[in-house]
Amino acid sequence: MRIDQSLAAVIENAELDILAYDVHSRDAMEQRNRILNCYVVSYIKEGTCRLRIFNRDYIAKAGDVILIPPNVLHDHVKDTHETTVFMWWHFTYKIAGMLDVL
Repeated sequence: MRIDQSLAAVIENAELDILAYDVHSRDAMEQRNRILNCYVVSYIKEGTCRLRIFNRDYIAKAGDVILIPPNVLHDHVKDTHETTVFMWWHFTYKIAGMLDVL
């Protein structure tokens, strides 16, 4: 797919703002009814966790990437006692500080 040059220039000048990030190793996690005004990305390195988004449950396992859009109600929990290692980022990606790129 070829992107129009003017659109490519706009996207290249968009601002990626990483608000927070970390790596966690957990055998328990209970993030319920959470709404954030930014994107959330989690990469599951080891173990499993459960995500509830748009009223559907998903099991995330090693190698999976979770992308949660801003302002979306979600649960991110561990309901097993195995250790799960995951990396996460909270970020925004905007053009002119107001138009969401994604």
